[in-house]
Amino acid sequence: QRLEYDLKRTSQLLFDWSDGQAALGAVTIYQAREHWNDADVRIYATNRMRPNANRGGIVSDITPDPLVAGMFYYPGQVRIGAEWNRYGDPGSSLSEDWPRTLAHEFGHYLFYLDDNYLGFNDQGLLVPTEGCTGVMSNPYREDYPYDEFHLLDEWLPACQNTLSHQLTGRADWQTVSTFYTLPDGGAIEPQLNEGPSSLPIDVTRVQVVAPATPDTTLPEPIYYLTQDNQYIATGSSARAFLMRGDWLTDLGQPVLGRLRARGASVGDRLCVFEPGEKRLGCELIAENDQLLALSALPGWQPDIQITPVTTRTIEVDVSNVPSGLSMYGRLYPYNDAAAAAQTLVWDGDSYVRQFNTSAPALAGYVQIWVDEAAPRREAVTDYTIGGNPANIDADEGAPILSRFAPALSSDGQVILFGDLSFEQDEFYSLQIATLSPAPPLWATPVGHSYRLLGTPNAPDLSGASLSFDYIGSQVPDGEETWLKIFYYDEALSVWQPLTTTLDLERNSASAPAHQTGLYALMSSLDIPLEGAGWNLISYPVQDTRPITEALASIEDFYTTVYGYEATDPDDPWRVYDVDVPEWVNDLFTLEFAHSYWINLTEAVTWYLKGPQPSSSPSASPPSAASGFVPLPPATYYGALQTSPGFTPVVGMQVQAVYNGRVCGQALTQEQDGQIVYVLKVSGLLPDGTFCIPPGEHLLLFVDGHLVFPSPVWENHRPIELNLNSPIQIIIPVLFKNWEAP
Repeated sequence: QRLEYDLKRTSQLLFDWSDGQAALGAVTIYQAREHWNDADVRIYATNRMRPNANRGGIVSDITPDPLVAGMFYYPGQVRIGAEWNRYGDPGSSLSEDWPRTLAHEFGHYLFYLDDNYLGFNDQGLLVPTEGCTGVMSNPYREDYPYDEFHLLDEWLPACQNTLSHQLTGRADWQTVSTFYTLPDGGAIEPQLNEGPSSLPIDVTRVQVVAPATPDTTLPEPIYYLTQDNQYIATGSSARAFLMRGDWLTDLGQPVLGRLRARGASVGDRLCVFEPGEKRLGCELIAENDQLLALSALPGWQPDIQITPVTTRTIEVDVSNVPSGLSMYGRLYPYNDAAAAAQTLVWDGDSYVRQFNTSAPALAGYVQIWVDEAAPRREAVTDYTIGGNPANIDADEGAPILSRFAPALSSDGQVILFGDLSFEQDEFYSLQIATLSPAPPLWATPVGHSYRLLGTPNAPDLSGASLSFDYIGSQVPDGEETWLKIFYYDEALSVWQPLTTTLDLERNSASAPAHQTGLYALMSSLDIPLEGAGWNLISYPVQDTRPITEALASIEDFYTTVYGYEATDPDDPWRVYDVDVPEWVNDLFTLEFAHSYWINLTEAVTWYLKGPQPSSSPSASPPSAASGFVPLPPATYYGALQTSPGFTPVVGMQVQAVYNGRVCGQALTQEQDGQIVYVLKVSGLLPDGTFCIPPGEHLLLFVDGHLVFPSPVWENHRPIELNLNSPIQIIIPVLFKNWEAP
C-alpha cells in the first residue's frame, strides 16, 4: 500500500515538474526478482542504498545524443532501496523523500537530464555548484522555481557550472524537448506556470503481479541482535544478508540492534557480519523466532580482494587468515543465480580462486567461509564493474554507466567521475573492503572503505574524481565540516588526506582520484597553527588523551610542549619534549579546555579526533582566571657531579636566581644511579613583569651553594646542563718578616 501510494505521488510530482505534460501511466510491480533484468526500476531490500539511475536508461539500445558528439545513452535502470531519506540515514523514510527522490531519478532515466548541483571545476574535478534552481538541483523543495524542470530563461550564468551545462550545454527543458515531441510532432515546451500540484485524472494505474511461486514471505520479519544473551546494537561496519538457494539479498545494516529482513522466509539463512567488532552471526530462519545471536571471533578479520579479470572471470584473494583452513567461496552475480561453491587454494600467502560465469557478472557478491562447526568463520563483500567491458548484452540487464561516471559502488555511495575514454575490454571496479589498515590516531572512519581497481590499460585517472556520499548520523558530532577523503599509500603504509570539497546539504564529499587502491572517508577536527616557534593552543576535545596520541598528526612538526598547573605554586610548569630523557618529561596528557604552549618547526594543521569542542579552538591567551602564565619557561636538566666535600643526594633544592629573585626551583632525584635535576625557570610573570629577561645569565644554586655553569635564559626547548660541584675559592695570603737594617 505504501509503495502504491509512493508511486502515485511520484507521478503527481512529475506532472507538476513538467507543467502538466508528463505522468506515469501503467505501472506493473513484479516480486521475487521476476523481470529483474528488464525492469525500469529496481527496488532493493537494503536500507543503505543511495538512489541512482542511468541517464537516458529508458532507451532499448545504445543511442547517441542527437546534438552532442561522442555522448551515448545505454539501457539501464533506476536503482533505489526500500527506504530513503534525504540524510541517508538507514532504517527510516522521511516524509515524502522516497517519491521525490524517485521522481528526481526519473529525471535522469526518462528525460536524459543530469544533476544541476554538481559540476567540474577548472581542474576537471567534481565539485558542488550553487545557484542553479529546479528539481534536478533539489527535489525536496516545494517553492517555485525549485519545483520545476529548469527553463532556458535564467539558465545562464547561474547554471553554467552544472554537469548539465558542461556536458550538453542545455537547460533542462531544452533536453526534454530534444528527446520528446507532442503526438502531432510539435515540440514540447514549458507552460510557464507554477503548477499543477496534482493530477486531475487518475492516469497512474498500479498492478501488483503475484509471484510465479507461492509467496512464503514472513509477514513481519523483524530480528533483534544478541550476544552472550544480551541485546546489542551494532556499528556502522555491520552488514546483513539473506541467502536463499542460489540467490543472496543485501539487507543493508541493522539499526539500533534491530534488523528488518525483507523477503525472508522460513528456511532462509540470515547473517549479520560486523568486521569492525570482529563478530558475526548466522542462522536458519524458523517460525516465531525474532532473535539473531552474534558470536565474537577475535582472530577472524579476512581481507577479501576481488579482481575482475574480465566480465566473466572474477579472481578472489583472501588474506590475513591462517593457512591450513578448508576455505570455500561462492560468487553470487547480481543478475543471475549463483554457481556451486568452489574450494579456495592456499598459495603460500592467501587463499585464491578464479570464478568463471557464463554471462557477464558486472556486479555481484562473494561469500567465503571455513568448513567447520558453527559458529563458522565466514564473510561477504561485493563489487561492481564500470567502463567499457566487452560482450555486454543490454538484454542481460547490465548496469552500463556513462564514460563520465564509469564506476559506481554497489551501495551507490561512491562514484568515479571524469571524462574517461575506455578501449574495449578495459574497465574500473569498486569493492567494499572487508579489512582496511588502521586509521590515523586522529581520524574517525565514516562508513566503509572502498577499493578501486582497474584493468592494465584502463585510462589514466589524472583529472578524475571520487565522490563519497555519507550517512550524516555516522559523522561524529561537530566534525562534518572537516570530513576528508583519504587514500592509503601502500609504499609508505600511511593514509594520505586528499584535498576534499564538501557539500554539507547533500552529504557529499569529492576529491581527486589518486590512483587505484583503497579510499575511505574520515573525519577529524582541523586546527591551523600559524607558524614556526611558540604557539598557544587550547585543547578542544572533551577527553583526556596521551600527549603523543593527541599530537600524532603533527609528530614531525613539534619539539616541545608546556602546560601550566596554577594549583602547584612550587613547580607549576609541565613539559614534554620529543628528544629529552624520559625522566625530564612530566607532561603526559592533554586535557579538555586546558591551554598549552607548543613549539613548532613550521606552520602546520593540527588534526584531532574528537567530539564537538565546547568552545572554538583558539590561538589567543585564555583569561587571567585560568592562572596561565603567557610565556613558556626555560628548562634545564642534567646530572650533578660529585666532588671533594660535596656529595649530591636526593631531595636537594636547586634554584635559579636573577638579581636576588628566585625564578625557578626544583628538587634533585635519582635516575640510573645518578643524582639529576629538572629545573623550569619562568621568564614573564603573571603580572607582566620579567623574572629574568631573555638573554640574561642565571645563577644556579644547589642547597644554597653556587654551581657552574651559569646559563643564559633561553626557552626554545629543554637544555641539558650538567652541574659542577660548589666552587671553592682559595685566596693566598703572603706574610713577610721585616728586619731592621
